[in-house]
Amino acid sequence: MPVVIGFDPSIVITGYSVIRNGGLADYGDIRVIQGELSERLGYLMGEVERLVRTFKPEIGAVEKPPPFSFERSTDRWTGKGLNAKDIIKCSYAMAVIAGVLGRNGVYVDEFEAHRWKLCTGRNLGKEEMVALARSLYPQLRSVKLSDHAAEAICMATFSRGPNKQLRRCLNGR
Repeated sequence: MPVVIGFDPSIVITGYSVIRNGGLADYGDIRVIQGELSERLGYLMGEVERLVRTFKPEIGAVEKPPPFSFERSTDRWTGKGLNAKDIIKCSYAMAVIAGVLGRNGVYVDEFEAHRWKLCTGRNLGKEEMVALARSLYPQLRSVKLSDHAAEAICMATFSRGPNKQLRRCLNGR
């Protein structure tokens, strides 16, 4: 089984997870430092490089922001309005993460925002995402888990391909 690292990118809080030998090896949030954009992205780059050196993943699951256009200014999955400024900032973070992974020979599986959630037939809210991650990995039931890390966990699990455990959780067991 390949080692998979997942990211929910942001220049504020980036969620990450590592799936190894079919289990959850690590997860958490990278809380990006305050400062100029270049400093923030440099910090994020360093943290992603540290995770790649530590876990040596073969696959990286990374969420990419939805495309933005002034003609279509709502998210096609959620119907919510798109904020161009936030999309651009998340795009910066996604580019840094994908660049570090690619430079280290990690195959990058890009997930359009909300794509993996379509398995449920609807968009998942923050609490539902955390619940799904906890149902996938029971050791998470008694720990504090952010929606950022939960999304990274679910994307990394989904990236591994058809998965009986994921399907069972999505279908209510």
